[in-house]
Amino acid sequence: MSIVGKSEIRVDAFDKATGRTKYYEDRIPAGTLYVRIKHSEIAHGFVKSVDTSGAENIPGVVRVLTCFDAPEIDFPTAGHPWSMDPEHQDVADRRLLNTHVRYYGDDVAVVIAEDEVSAMQGAPALTVEHEPLPLVPHPHNPHAPPAPPPKRKKHAPGRPRPPRRGPLAAAAARRRRGAPRARIPQ
Repeated sequence: MSIVGKSEIRVDAFDKATGRTKYYEDRIPAGTLYVRIKHSEIAHGFVKSVDTSGAENIPGVVRVLTCFDAPEIDFPTAGHPWSMDPEHQDVADRRLLNTHVRYYGDDVAVVIAEDEVSAMQGAPALTVEHEPLPLVPHPHNPHAPPAPPPKRKKHAPGRPRPPRRGPLAAAAARRRRGAPRARIPQ
């Protein structure tokens, strides 16, 4: 309890105030390249082609790698346990960049640039042509019909609200009519 209510001298305060503290951005070696990933914009399908000319024309972009340039080495997805025993290994079904898109946001291409701004401009400049495949509605029964669309909410913005029901709504209606409030005995 000897610390509560007293000022504490911060060890790093002077260096931060004078600008001597080194942050991550200050420690990046010269010549470091920046990377941005182009993600799939469909949930299931194949990548037919990737037009890289838009990204390659941006100053500072060094290289663009697509799913067709990546090595064909399969690996298991992150977070799954890895075992040297072939009987217990996870399924190696992923690649660094994927031609078979399995979910919205799957990695399709990479833009490598000299600076972060060029990399950030380069990724959206890529044009990916997909061949969509039907969605799999349920992993255990892939041939099941798709789920029905969610029910529409009863109230949509711009429409009058439906009348409220219940004891609170009844009390509010009585109050609007000028009826006295119910007193709670104490």
